[in-house]
Amino acid sequence: MKILRTDRLVLEPLQEAHAPELFRALVDPIVYTYLHERPPFTEEELRARFRFLEKRRSPNGVHDWFCWAIRGPGGEMHGHLSAIVHARGAVDLGVVLTPRVWRQGMAHESLLAVMRELQSSHRANAFFMTMSPRNDLGIALAQRLGLRLVSRADFDLRAVDNGDLIFVSGSLSDRSSP
Repeated sequence: MKILRTDRLVLEPLQEAHAPELFRALVDPIVYTYLHERPPFTEEELRARFRFLEKRRSPNGVHDWFCWAIRGPGGEMHGHLSAIVHARGAVDLGVVLTPRVWRQGMAHESLLAVMRELQSSHRANAFFMTMSPRNDLGIALAQRLGLRLVSRADFDLRAVDNGDLIFVSGSLSDRSSP
C-alpha cells in the first residue's frame, strides 16, 4: 500500500500508530449513529482494531483489506476509510469521519482517490457501499460517487444487514456470497 494524495488530503496506510489521533477524532458517538459498530471505549481498543486491520487480509485469506487514515490540509487526522476487495475485483467501500468535517467533500475526495488507485493497481472493477436508509449523508455520497441503488434480490455478494440500502457501480458479476 502506498500513501495517496489529493488536492487537500493525505491518505496514509492505516496503522496501529494512528490510534491516538483517530481516537480523539472519532470518539463522538454521533459518528456511529448509522454504523454497525460501536465507538471504541478506549484508545487501546482502537489500537487492537487497527493492529488487526494492518494484516491487510482477512483471516480466511479471501479478502484483501485496504485501509487508510485521512489527514486534512493542516495535518490533522479526520477519519479513516476501508476498501475490502472481494473475489473478481468487487470492492466494499466505507468511510468514517469526524463530524467537524462532514459536508466538506472529504469523504468523496478520499474515496474517489482510493477507487482510482484500486482500479489501476488491484484490478478493481466494481464498487459497492451498504448503509442505513436513514443515513442521508451516506446516500448522497454514494450517489455522488456514481453508485446506483439496487435491490437485495440483485445483490448477494456478501451478507447485508436487514434494512440496509445497497449502492453499486461497475459490473458485479460475482454472484456468490464469500
